[in-house]
Amino acid sequence: MNTSVQLVLIPLLEKYFALPNVHLGLDPEFAMRPGDLPGKVIGTYDATDINYVIDTLARLVKENNLPPKVLVIHRFTQKMMTNYQNIKKVPEVQVVILADRGFGDQKLFQFMKELGLHFIIRFRGDIFVTSAEGERRKAKDWLTPSGRSVTLRQAKVTADECPVETVVCVWDKKMKEAWFLASDLK
Repeated sequence: MNTSVQLVLIPLLEKYFALPNVHLGLDPEFAMRPGDLPGKVIGTYDATDINYVIDTLARLVKENNLPPKVLVIHRFTQKMMTNYQNIKKVPEVQVVILADRGFGDQKLFQFMKELGLHFIIRFRGDIFVTSAEGERRKAKDWLTPSGRSVTLRQAKVTADECPVETVVCVWDKKMKEAWFLASDLK
């Protein structure tokens, strides 16, 4: 198993994860071997590492009669998460993959659904988005001048109009660039 600080801390933080409104985010980017420097090396988690966390959270949910926990895993390269097809699916833990742009491929949306994993995936502004009412624009053309976020439910993305539960488009004045997110979450 990976010995990154993130995973070593899990047992030490159990008392907090036993609370109903405390969830967990993992960032494989910082799961590095001793001596590796952040920003120089991008870390990785294997499904066995993630399953260790899922088992811990699921146990705490059962022991404390809690609502399901949410486990968010950040990913922006393929190598950050190995053997992801082996990630456990248990009712006590909802796994959400947060993928940065470059992953905005409709094949990935479908693949995540087939794996039983939730997703929030960042995509480019030149990708077409169709609203539930049938209005079709490039994602960047859904942005408002005020920077206020636009949320489209039951939307379709890409030229092939792949259905997703939610699309969010936002570019606040404090942001370097706009963000366009597709998700299977409501």
